[in-house]
Amino acid sequence: MSYVIEVHPTHLIARGTVPVAAVAAITSLAPAGAVPDVDLQERTDASLYLVVPDAAAMLRHTAPSRKLPPAADGLSSEARQWLATAEHCAAALAMLVAATGHRELAQGADPALRIASPKDALEFALCLNLHAAVPEVRANLERVGQLSVAWRHIVIDWAHLVADLATDPRALEAKLRAYQRAHRRPHAR
Repeated sequence: MSYVIEVHPTHLIARGTVPVAAVAAITSLAPAGAVPDVDLQERTDASLYLVVPDAAAMLRHTAPSRKLPPAADGLSSEARQWLATAEHCAAALAMLVAATGHRELAQGADPALRIASPKDALEFALCLNLHAAVPEVRANLERVGQLSVAWRHIVIDWAHLVADLATDPRALEAKLRAYQRAHRRPHAR
């Protein structure tokens, strides 16, 4: 296993195969206050990317955008921008696919990922970011509700979940877990 560490005044980048046992030692080399950033990690093809939050936005402007899949050709500029730059999860991608009808964006994905719904506050926040950024997602939220029982509950309760994210993330996560359980029950309708 070999890896390379780049230490900069505002960030640390580790490339290569980083053994789990070395993560703590590598993290100790990062600038004070640095936190993991998955978006910059993916953009730079790094194994680990730690950045001081105040510097993250500037570094995103200099880091290359993610490559868009060929299927993104028919998407709106907002959807293309979100795919290229935003941090996302399987639930947000499932949401985009359902709202836009571009099933080829999830081509080759595990069928369970095609209907993935948010499992926690972070994943719901990523879905909310998509909802805010892409007009066709806002306009077609009812299509997303057709993905699964869990999504149906999420779409119906959308406004309350958004409020819970801001005021009581634990309540939000309890609701999301309940929706996941409802999805797993046979014949849940």
